[in-house]
Amino acid sequence: MDLVSTPLLPEGLKVPASRNEPPSKRLRRLLAEKPYVFAPGVYDPMGAQLLMYHGFDAVYFSGYSFAIGHLGTTDMDLYSSVEIADGARRTVSALRKFQLTMATGDPEKEVAPTHLEIPPVVVDMDAGYGNLFNVQRTTELYVNAGVAAAHLEDQVMPKRCGHIAGKALIGAAEFVGKLRMMRPPLPGQRRPRPSMVRVSDRGARTDRDVLHRDPQAVPQGPLRLQLLLVLQVVQREGPDHVG
Repeated sequence: MDLVSTPLLPEGLKVPASRNEPPSKRLRRLLAEKPYVFAPGVYDPMGAQLLMYHGFDAVYFSGYSFAIGHLGTTDMDLYSSVEIADGARRTVSALRKFQLTMATGDPEKEVAPTHLEIPPVVVDMDAGYGNLFNVQRTTELYVNAGVAAAHLEDQVMPKRCGHIAGKALIGAAEFVGKLRMMRPPLPGQRRPRPSMVRVSDRGARTDRDVLHRDPQAVPQGPLRLQLLLVLQVVQREGPDHVG
C-alpha cells in the first residue's frame, strides 16, 4: 500500500495514496482487477465504517435499508433524492474522517497507526425520483456527495423493492433517456467519461446473460424486446455495468 503525507495530519503521519483517487476511478480499478467486488449494504455512516475497518472492497448504500433506518418503513419510494443523497454524503464524509482517525493511532496508549483504504460507495437511486430531469439532478447530488456509483432501476413509480409484489416497468425509450441523463455532455467533449459509475437494473434481466452481453441467451417473453433495446443502447454508449 502506497502512503502519502496529508496536511490534515501531524508531520510524519501518512494515509493511503488512494485517498486522493476519485471514487469512481477507484471502483473501476477494483472491477478491472477482481472477479467481483463485494459491497455489503448499509444505511448509515457507522455501518459503512465497520465495513471499511474489516476491509470490504466497497459499500452499498441500500435504498431498502435507508427506508427502514430513516423512516421505519419498507422500500416504497417514500423518501426523496435529497434525503438519500444527504445520507450518502454523510457516509462518504464519515469514511474519510475515519481514515484520518485510524491513521493517527493513539500514541499515549502506544497504539500504532492503522492504514485503511476508503471503500467506494455505491448508492441506490431507485427509479430516479421522477422523470429524466430528476435523474440528472440526483446524479449531480450524488457526484457532489463523493459517491462512486449509482444503481438505477426501470420501474414505474412509485417503485417497489425487488421482493415486493406489484412491480411494473417503464418503456425502453424512457429508461434509456434516464441512463443518458446520468452522463451529461461537457463543453468540448462529445462522449465524456462519467464522474460516477452507472449500474442499471431491469426487472426482465437474467444477471449472468446480461453481464456477458449475450442477447441470444435472454429468455423469450413480452419483455425481451425492451431488454434487448436497452442493451443495444448501453453497449453502444460504452456502459459502466449492467445487472
